[in-house]
Amino acid sequence: MKILLIVLSAVLLSACRDGIPKKIPSDTWLQEEANLINWEQVDVFPVFATCGEMLPLDAQKKCFQETLTAHLHAFLTEKFQAYQNYQDTIVLHIEVDTLGQIKINTLQTHDAHNILDSLIQESVIDLPKIYPALKRNIPVNTQLRMALILQVE
Repeated sequence: MKILLIVLSAVLLSACRDGIPKKIPSDTWLQEEANLINWEQVDVFPVFATCGEMLPLDAQKKCFQETLTAHLHAFLTEKFQAYQNYQDTIVLHIEVDTLGQIKINTLQTHDAHNILDSLIQESVIDLPKIYPALKRNIPVNTQLRMALILQVE
């Protein structure tokens, strides 16, 4: 009876040790998590307050682009009323920082006078509130490239 009790106790003790999960060093865990994260895509796109954060990622991106395009188009059309038959395609390289501040990094246009550059820089000052992009609920900087067709008739 004593031998059976000793054998049974040994089996139970060894079985309990196998059920305890092994600790993973924090450096190893951090490296594994970093490898799993897709650093090229955000979880939440930068959004204007009017867009709503609960939209799917594609809808957030579309709303952001449409709101920005509408704002820039209205601003530039108003400034270019003196010009007739003006048409240009503008490629904007935009950055939205972790505070939701927008910055035009570069601008490509066919306008030789560079008047568009100063006007676009002026127009982003009046933009509605922007919430920054999120990656794992942490605000991150985001860089975007957008094309804007300006046509004044």
